[in-house]
Amino acid sequence: VVSISEEESPNGNGYITRNILGVQNILCPGVQDFEVEDVPDEDILNAVKTFVIGNEGNYVKDSSFYHYRVYGGDGEVEVHTTRMSFWADSIQAVVGGDFGNEDGSNKCLDGIIGDKFEFDLEGDNLNVFSKISYEEMETLGGELGVMDAELEQCLWFMVMGLATNPLICSLEQQHRVQTLCPDGSSDLSTCEGAGATPEEPESSGVSLLSSRVFSLTRFIFPALYWII
Repeated sequence: VVSISEEESPNGNGYITRNILGVQNILCPGVQDFEVEDVPDEDILNAVKTFVIGNEGNYVKDSSFYHYRVYGGDGEVEVHTTRMSFWADSIQAVVGGDFGNEDGSNKCLDGIIGDKFEFDLEGDNLNVFSKISYEEMETLGGELGVMDAELEQCLWFMVMGLATNPLICSLEQQHRVQTLCPDGSSDLSTCEGAGATPEEPESSGVSLLSSRVFSLTRFIFPALYWII
């Protein structure tokens, strides 16, 4: 979901190549071969995703010491730090009704994380990236009635859900190059005013792309510092 920088496609066909950030999660030893049996990748992906978005977000809330400490398991607010409050507030925003719909669905869990993020497994790395572009994510927020600050809280919730998942031992930033239509949309089959569909570029460092930094880079870099 995070766009670090972008440049026009080198072949001048109008496409945009953009370096985006996601989360790389390292599975704990034994997750893929529990009791010497190989566990299907799909089962692992479903388990991780269900932990993040299932049970109305309460799996994440119940596993978070920060949330317990700030909001108090017995109704009393315990002594806590600013860092604890930051993460606990993001969890509370998602499970506390701020993202609720009349039909019982949750804008963050169902409409954003569940529908617009992909979870894929490569070896023991479980990668999580947005399926849509930065511009499309902003549009989606408007359609769902989610303000920028609320959207960020939803993304923080996802990071905390991955960090507290019992199947995941560590997480770090991961980047990949994404090709977009000239208007910033992600469905290349519907591009207008562009040439032949380019081949998917190889991932490259941020320094190789012209600088255009967006505010939502806060999604990953602070998370890796604040999560500890």
